[in-house]
Amino acid sequence: MSLPISELYSWVNQLLYCAREDLDVTFSQIGALDSMKILFAILTSVFFALSLMGAHADSTSHDHHGAEKHGIMVKDLTIRATTPQAGATAAYAIIHNHSHHDDILLGASVSFAKKTEIHEMALVGDVMKMRQLEDGIAIAAGETIALEKGGNHIMMMGLSAPIKLDNTYEITLHFKKAGMMTLAAETISLAGKKATHSHQH
Repeated sequence: MSLPISELYSWVNQLLYCAREDLDVTFSQIGALDSMKILFAILTSVFFALSLMGAHADSTSHDHHGAEKHGIMVKDLTIRATTPQAGATAAYAIIHNHSHHDDILLGASVSFAKKTEIHEMALVGDVMKMRQLEDGIAIAAGETIALEKGGNHIMMMGLSAPIKLDNTYEITLHFKKAGMMTLAAETISLAGKKATHSHQH
């Protein structure tokens, strides 16, 4: 975020004017040197605040389809609804690595489950088995991976409450280089369908 110098100067002048009115002090009374000190202190504070806002805006960018941070884009994050008796569920997403370096999805965390792990489904003989990927999932530069049903996915166990349709749930993904990304996951049914909303007029 940035402001034109003219607008910033005008804003500072207004701030100084308000300060003078509140304190009943004029620049002629406090002297030129003290005036410059006050102006410098205010400008320093303004630029510091703007830099913090800019850093926050650059850290993670969001749109209607997902979020991106340091070249890692996460899209279509969904979480599977559960029955009242179920104690676990899974989340899925599409992850693009647009950066020039490899990264690793190390894990995930949520507030509504006791344990969250990265799992894979693999066919061993004639049996489909699930196991934890303790080293995470590598995402090479320029590569796209899918967390999907029947494949790699995020597994959440020890749910504090059933996962309901029409709700969204925050999931934080942990990447080795991109860091943490917190996104809202849309709920899908057990059949893998998103909730449909009916409107009555």
